[in-house]
Amino acid sequence: MFRGERRDTGLVAAIKLQRDGPLAADRMRREIDTLAQLDHPNVMPIIEADHAARWYAMPLASCALRDLHDRAPSDWETLRRALQQTCAGLRYMHRHGFVHRDVSPGNVLQLDEDHWVIADHGLVKRPKGSSLTGTGMHFGTLQFSAPEVHHDPRTATPAADAYSIGALANWYTNITTRQEPDSEWGRFWSELICGALRFDPVRRWTMAQIAGHLARRPVAALVWAGHSPHMCARCGTHDGIDHAGRCIRCGFLDEV
Repeated sequence: MFRGERRDTGLVAAIKLQRDGPLAADRMRREIDTLAQLDHPNVMPIIEADHAARWYAMPLASCALRDLHDRAPSDWETLRRALQQTCAGLRYMHRHGFVHRDVSPGNVLQLDEDHWVIADHGLVKRPKGSSLTGTGMHFGTLQFSAPEVHHDPRTATPAADAYSIGALANWYTNITTRQEPDSEWGRFWSELICGALRFDPVRRWTMAQIAGHLARRPVAALVWAGHSPHMCARCGTHDGIDHAGRCIRCGFLDEV
């Protein structure tokens, strides 16, 4: 991925180039075609593409979910909003017959302060057309892909993307090793993770269930954010602090 600028308009964008490999051109062509068919605020849009599918341009993101985790690993409120918007984009794709199959921390991108999109559609399963994948192929990002995707990516359904949302939540919060399993946030994430990471796709939470859960912000977070006059010493926001005294926005704990 490269940063580019149009000489005639000054528009700054991210440029994705075609990779090397026997199927690279076909995958790039399919990705461009997929993006051209999708139009949703939480799906990365395409600005311009090369007619030979050697590259395409898209809005320049400010950060990825993995960057947010590195910067503020306790910012669970921003994580909730990011996953909520990611779910909205994925549900739109599912309604149109697409399955992403590669939802991972590097593919959930922030365009503006509170605007998140799902990106990198090179492995998307389309509603019709020929498949470039086969049984047993290494596919997606291992830690975040559903079991059925690793067995045969051609059988992936929206349930595979639901699993990936649970995997993202588990990775970001690391809820199994944190010392707050009984907190408001701990219960909130544990419930989502347990529902979404079920091995059997039939028993797994649906995207609608996940979206509904993410819309219910923990009560403690509402109280702190709505009534605390606290100003964060690091990021300067007045969003409030959580039950442990950390800034809801950036996770900073002022122990002074």
